[in-house]
Amino acid sequence: MTHFKGYKYQKGLWVTRDKRYMMPRRGMMAASASGASYSAVSVLFDGTNDYLTSGADLSGAADGKRMIVSFWMNVKGGDDTERVFFQQAGNVTELKFTTANKLQFDVNGASTRIVSTDTFVAAGGWVHVYFSMDVNAGGGNYFRLYTNDTEVSYDTQTKDDSNKDFTFSLPFGATAAGGSKIHCDIADVYINFAEDLDPATTSNRRKFITAGGKPVDLGATGTGPTGSTPDVLLTNPVATWHENEGDGGDPYFTENGALTAGTDSPSD
Repeated sequence: MTHFKGYKYQKGLWVTRDKRYMMPRRGMMAASASGASYSAVSVLFDGTNDYLTSGADLSGAADGKRMIVSFWMNVKGGDDTERVFFQQAGNVTELKFTTANKLQFDVNGASTRIVSTDTFVAAGGWVHVYFSMDVNAGGGNYFRLYTNDTEVSYDTQTKDDSNKDFTFSLPFGATAAGGSKIHCDIADVYINFAEDLDPATTSNRRKFITAGGKPVDLGATGTGPTGSTPDVLLTNPVATWHENEGDGGDPYFTENGALTAGTDSPSD
């Protein structure tokens, strides 16, 4: 494999270190000089076969009271059924759609729970999901969910300041057993179990979503938002999208089924 100033030549393409900007070999210099604009890669979880499993706990994860979750979704199907984005064994910490098409996020059980009043159904277009918390009573003491740059309305919003167990394996797109699969295009998954960025602060939201409602480049290893690499970062090209670029382990996920390119990108 040939390398050239931060690029590697792979299967007829020059590929940057972050593996997202790809260009033909002859066009590499011109494209590099002009600068590549960011375009988030989306993949389809088909609701039937596709999900990611993990055989081990997240590397380096520790119990705590802070968290950031950000990703883009375009719901393609499964309305009125429970669908799981990610779930700790035992359903203690999970993010899912309820049978009423609402987002529900439990962190170590129902004592720290959000259920949106807002609903999300097929053909609704791209939605940016941004959740963060700091439940330390002496700290930020918040627990919030924003979609498309706006805080959701809540059916339930409750929290306690107990330490949360983040030492677990983390399947994505279904339960660990492959049940309750999502049927969505997904892009730019960022999960951080060590830090928080309160979405009530506009400048924090701008680390993930522009004022124009488009994705922000999180960086090759996701250091853009906080300066640190998150536990999970899924931003690669389709063929390697399931390979975690975060600190939680790489390779970490096993692809079940076969992820394919999403219909479009939230950057479009």
